[in-house]
Amino acid sequence: GGQLAIAKEWAAADPLNRASLGALAREFIAAATAREDAERRAAARRTRRLRELAAALAVLTVAAAGLAGFALRQREAADAARANADSRGVAIEADQVRGQEVSLAAQLSLAAYQIARTPAALASVLDSSATPMAARLIDSLGVVEATALSPDHDLLAVAADDGTVRLWNIRRPARPVPVGRPLVRVADDPLYTAAFSPNGKLVAAAGAEGDVLLWRLGGVTGPVRLPQLAGPTSTVYSVAFSPNGRLLAAGSADDHVWIWDVANPGHARLIARLSGPSGYVESVAFSPDGDLLAAGSADKTVWLWNVADPADPQPVGGPLTGPTQIVTSVAFSQSGTELAAGSQDDNVWLWNLAHPAKPVSVRPLTGATDWVNAVAFSPNGTILAAGSSDDTVRLWDVATGALIATLPHSEPVTSLAWDGQDRLVTGDADGIVRLWVLPTPVLAVGGPVNSVAYSPDGSELVVGGPSLELWNTATRAMTASATPGGTFVNAVAVRPASRAVGATGQAGGSAGTVVAAGYGDGDIQLWSAAGGRLAALGAALSGTARGMIEFLAFSPDGKILASGADDGTVRLWDVANPARPRLLAKIHDAGTYVFSVAFEPDGRVLAAGSADDKVRLWNVANPARPVPLGRPLTGPASYVYSVAFSPNGKTLAVGSADKTVRLWDVADPARPVALGRPLTGPASYVYSVAFSPNGKTLAAGVTDGTVWLWRVSSPARPVFTAQLTGPTGHVYSVAFSPSGDAIAAASADGTVRVWDTSPLTAAKAICANAGQPLTRVEWASYVPGRPYSPPCPSS
Repeated sequence: GGQLAIAKEWAAADPLNRASLGALAREFIAAATAREDAERRAAARRTRRLRELAAALAVLTVAAAGLAGFALRQREAADAARANADSRGVAIEADQVRGQEVSLAAQLSLAAYQIARTPAALASVLDSSATPMAARLIDSLGVVEATALSPDHDLLAVAADDGTVRLWNIRRPARPVPVGRPLVRVADDPLYTAAFSPNGKLVAAAGAEGDVLLWRLGGVTGPVRLPQLAGPTSTVYSVAFSPNGRLLAAGSADDHVWIWDVANPGHARLIARLSGPSGYVESVAFSPDGDLLAAGSADKTVWLWNVADPADPQPVGGPLTGPTQIVTSVAFSQSGTELAAGSQDDNVWLWNLAHPAKPVSVRPLTGATDWVNAVAFSPNGTILAAGSSDDTVRLWDVATGALIATLPHSEPVTSLAWDGQDRLVTGDADGIVRLWVLPTPVLAVGGPVNSVAYSPDGSELVVGGPSLELWNTATRAMTASATPGGTFVNAVAVRPASRAVGATGQAGGSAGTVVAAGYGDGDIQLWSAAGGRLAALGAALSGTARGMIEFLAFSPDGKILASGADDGTVRLWDVANPARPRLLAKIHDAGTYVFSVAFEPDGRVLAAGSADDKVRLWNVANPARPVPLGRPLTGPASYVYSVAFSPNGKTLAVGSADKTVRLWDVADPARPVALGRPLTGPASYVYSVAFSPNGKTLAAGVTDGTVWLWRVSSPARPVFTAQLTGPTGHVYSVAFSPSGDAIAAASADGTVRVWDTSPLTAAKAICANAGQPLTRVEWASYVPGRPYSPPCPSS
């Protein structure tokens, strides 16, 4: 600015300077402009560099965030993979121990499902629901030798070979609680027996020392030890109170039975020493009326005395014979007319004592593969339990001698006590007492089971095997059976509820379930299952097929019955009046075995699967004149054993001997379309397929003893969900209950096994009957590397 003022003054002083001034001004302005442009360009460069830097920083920030997100996703994926692997591992552990320790297995299955909901964990949880269930009570580090229940069933006394007698409160059987300290601890001297008095005020125990110990219960200060009962000169293996509580008997290794009067337990007195056995007396028991005393001996006999006059006991006849080895245990039925004895010859021996002086030997119960150590009748006398050294308890129906349940243990079973009709207490050599829930979800049929179906209301299960049987699903008890002569039941079907049959056999009545049974000789018989009974409806359809009836199916309206047979035919029967069925049509299907038939839900289409590896569809809108629909469905590389329509009728499932299940879109039955690839996984023939009532689940029964489940909400994209195990033989038939909450499988191993379909329902049942929760030691062993979190906490 100062230079410009000087230039102006200089130009005013000399006009000649004006031209120079103009040139100078122009130069100055050009220089200023150039400088301004340079500064502007520099500023632009700085701005551009800042922007580039900011962009670079933004890119780096995004990259860093992306890397962090990627790392997080990678970590989450790794955590999920580890959880899935841990879940599968724990589920495998659960499956491996289920055959010996059901409570441990059930809790481990829940732990696996808690870690991750893998197919293996889901299957393990559901498998626990289809396994006999028991609450466990870990009592001793040694062998549990004896268990005894108080009359009110609130207290359990446990005698063990660690020299202890412990009391447990089992008012809540699923949550046993120890009561105080052990009543006694005799170092190195096992205790072999314990018993409550009938009024529950006394507990007796005895063992290797030969002395009989007594305690009085119910006092303010707890159990009070009373004076020992002397007499036996060797080990005492068994004690028993008389029903009136006045007498206490003891069986000893000195070959005698000792009897005390304990009416005044503080001053008990010995009143008898019974002789006769020529070996250790292993077990003693009073009859329910108190008149008889039985003793099982190492001399392979059972002795009876009349003790109605305890001051003068008298032998009743000679010893009962039959066992070929030591008699380890004896028990009377509640009526007193049956006596059972367990023996080291692996049998349970029975006698009818309606006339004690003339006992009648009954055929022994067999099946145990090692010593029978304990026997006990249920409170109502209908069931006999036997505990064996083959690590099992077997339950028999007393009236029929049929085996109705097998309860697995980890080691030899030493003792039994019934806690009501629906719970059995067992003592085991593993130091654990188990409180079993009865009846079990494994129905013992007694021979290979070929077919199973639910009644429309789900209250009954119809079973086809050696006989036609009806089972109550609530009580899990067989209510009726009909045995065919010289053949067997190969197929069963139940008429839908929409066509209930009345007393006259006409549709629309309320006589109950109508069952169709197909037999090995080709006959078909319709039955009424009203009131839990089976009554034949009319005569059998004899000689309807040359060969076995393979499958039966009712139409949705119940008016038509379809049968598939070994002679290659499908027959359609009018069964609107089941007492007078009549043949409508005979379809010559494949010319070879027709293994399965199924009606579409609207009843207008029938599918038939055959031994020629094909499925044929028929329009049966007019059942008297079936019309084939299109060409047979092909694809299976071997026999088509099973077909089933989804509840909406749009999907057909086909199970084959090629170990696959195929799905077809049959919305247009004249133009079926295969859906995706075959479902694989089963290791053997797929003998049966069934959709759940809501159509979301498909089950397949396989002859490798498994049941496979897929989610088929989207039939074109089925998802494998679980492989159920348990049966030890071929699974020939599967059926969902009408509510969909259970699935039943018929097996060649002679059982029908019932699973829950909901893991939540199964989990509730498991924890309701688990007993003591997983210990920290068990958790560390079976669930290593994860924080202790038992799925069924004790509180």
